[in-house]
Amino acid sequence: MYQLEEDDHLIKAYLEGDENAFSSLVVRHMDKVFSICYRYTGNHDDASDCAQDIFVKVYNNLHAFRFKSAFSTWLYRIVVNSCKNYVSRSSFRNWNTSLSLSASGDDTVYYADIADSKGAPEAVLEKKETQNLVMQAVLNLPGDMKMLIILRDFENRSYEEITGITGMKMGTIKSRISRARIRLKEMLKEDLLDEM
Repeated sequence: MYQLEEDDHLIKAYLEGDENAFSSLVVRHMDKVFSICYRYTGNHDDASDCAQDIFVKVYNNLHAFRFKSAFSTWLYRIVVNSCKNYVSRSSFRNWNTSLSLSASGDDTVYYADIADSKGAPEAVLEKKETQNLVMQAVLNLPGDMKMLIILRDFENRSYEEITGITGMKMGTIKSRISRARIRLKEMLKEDLLDEM
């Protein structure tokens, strides 16, 4: 509840002329927005560009927010549509790039926790390889399936929230998520067989 009240307070302050309130709103949500963009594009630079575009859209359209839903739901709608549009643009250049698992490189992994240093090196490496296979498979899903898997399985959004974000019916969402999970299993099974 506190998060909702704080977002509403910042939006109202911004609409009354406080530019710093918008900056605070961005800071509160930028990690989540970037994380979704990164999961959707699979590339740090593209995710940064997409996230920046999203916050420009939010800045230009915040006056249209009517406080009928949570700000995060309104924001996620913009994120979903922006990610889809970004990927479909002809300028999207790194659709099938491999994901870096380096914590120090430009493509820092934001989508999963890496095992702590107490684990055996083989186990840590195996976990990283598995995470890479999963993310590559997610990147290869069709647009709607990919976004629904990201929202449900990576962002832990409820079906009700996803309905509010996407405007899809709950049955459609559940069906597409189910089909996406089946497709992911098939892709991962193929990848594992290819490695043998």
